[in-house]
Amino acid sequence: MQTFMRRQNPTRKVRKTTHGEYYRANGSLESLATIGKAPTGTPRKRIKGILSLLPTLAVDILFEIFVYLQPLDVLNIMYTCRSFRKLLIAPSSTFIWTAVRLNVEDFPDLPDDLSEVQYAKLAFDSHCHKCGKRPQAIRSGHCVLDFAMHA
Repeated sequence: MQTFMRRQNPTRKVRKTTHGEYYRANGSLESLATIGKAPTGTPRKRIKGILSLLPTLAVDILFEIFVYLQPLDVLNIMYTCRSFRKLLIAPSSTFIWTAVRLNVEDFPDLPDDLSEVQYAKLAFDSHCHKCGKRPQAIRSGHCVLDFAMHA
């Protein structure tokens, strides 16, 4: 019967070997189960779904939390689900957008032709206010001029 032996110091092997084991660049052999895990001396406990309860909070508590955030954070919360979008676009929540805008130092006042939500999207969103393109594609003149005319 023939036995197979593994090399002790492999030369730069990064491919998968048999039984889910991998060679590291330094030559040590590790199993797939241990790659990317925390050291065994420090157990890591992760709580899943802790923010899933956020939509179930009372509206006045949510409003109190939102007032202390930055505009981009409130925009991202608005994009997470329909209930937050309806809540933050409603006319009764304009005080949130006003408070959030005032959290940014030296930010220009609200123009007459924009609502608070539109102004936050124009200034802080990652897409163009008019055409919806990403910042890499915003080299055209209307995107830059749109913000300059309103600011």
